[in-house]
Amino acid sequence: MGQEAATGLRHRVGPWRILCGPLPHGWLAEAADPPDARPDLHIEVVASEPARSSPGDALVTSDSPDQTEADFARGRLRFDWRAGRATWHWPAEPIDEPRSLLLEPSWLATMAILAYRAGGVLMHGATVVGADGAVVVSGASGAGKSTLARHFPGHYLHDDVTLIVPQGGRWLVWYQDAYRPQPGPFPVGVPLRGLHFLGPDRQQTRASAMSSGRAMQALCEQLFYLGPQCASALLARGAQITADLPAFELSHCLADPQSVRIQELFGHLG
Repeated sequence: MGQEAATGLRHRVGPWRILCGPLPHGWLAEAADPPDARPDLHIEVVASEPARSSPGDALVTSDSPDQTEADFARGRLRFDWRAGRATWHWPAEPIDEPRSLLLEPSWLATMAILAYRAGGVLMHGATVVGADGAVVVSGASGAGKSTLARHFPGHYLHDDVTLIVPQGGRWLVWYQDAYRPQPGPFPVGVPLRGLHFLGPDRQQTRASAMSSGRAMQALCEQLFYLGPQCASALLARGAQITADLPAFELSHCLADPQSVRIQELFGHLG
């Protein structure tokens, strides 16, 4: 994915054009492209009607093979999958605040919908990469996932959100460079090997195995909600992810040596 510097602009909405790509084959509706093509997603930001009242997460209002529409806080999104185009409708009236406050939820909603279309999920979590794949460290805001990830400089993809998609019979973490990216190089997709959910204990760093039921509940609490149209599919994917992958409750103490963190994150994955 890519981004364009709309951040910081005030009192004026576009039109801006953003090139977001290339995307894996199959993420957009099949068109006349050859089977191995990886199409770009072109995003246009346009002025629209005054801001509506919506929750922070995107709420999908319609979804078909060719088009998806969603509301989100302060705006609307429309995707034309066959044409590989998306439109972000932002409020037209002047707003005395940085456009980053609209840019961030627009990116997050777009990534959540892209993940959903690809059979995956977008979740709150940091991604740490080891020798044989990645683990996601998730938890409530302020639990310490970003702080923990930053103890692995050059070895974490993201410190806040993680995009998980199925491919070839396994789950991959998809590297995106649109929202709070980390400097690479990283492969586009990294095999996901396990999930860690941060617990309240800060006395030592230790991973304790979770049942699939507890893990599914913890995972679903961290998913980006897309409204009732998508809820059953997201729940099914959460159940599949936690059935396929080991999950742990992770206590962590930042005073512990790095070797202990590595062992507890990766040493119990089998």
